[in-house]
Amino acid sequence: MSSGGVFAFNPGDHFMNNYANHNFTPEALETFQGYSLQAFASGRIKLSFHRTHIHRDEYYAERPKRDAEAYHRQRRRSAEALPNHFALVDTLRTDRACGATLRVHLKGDNNKTADNAHVLLSWSICCGAEAMIVNVSFNSLFYGWLLYRYEDAR
Repeated sequence: MSSGGVFAFNPGDHFMNNYANHNFTPEALETFQGYSLQAFASGRIKLSFHRTHIHRDEYYAERPKRDAEAYHRQRRRSAEALPNHFALVDTLRTDRACGATLRVHLKGDNNKTADNAHVLLSWSICCGAEAMIVNVSFNSLFYGWLLYRYEDAR
């Protein structure tokens, strides 16, 4: 898949609760050498944050069975601590007509869900080809990816 993206940053949301992952704060993201995103045919997204070329912190984004209910549950418990994050996610959900809101959790532990990170999926026709738009939101920073099917990218 080929991709392209753009960064946008909104300061704030530095107060953490038990459901927020410190790796998704702007200060922590600056310490990584980079990150990669993999989209799987199963619908899962893998986010890898590179500490070095060998060491990574890995997370998966998966769609809960009832993603709207799961998102509202996260919002209820963390909106006071992360108002800018949830304002950004709500805006992206509305403006981008997101078809799915994926929850982000630590690789190997579905219970380590991060309320300060979400992946939002929508679909569009771009340059005559169907594309999936992946918006990744960390605290109040978001990154947008435009992913084409391999056949359409050639």
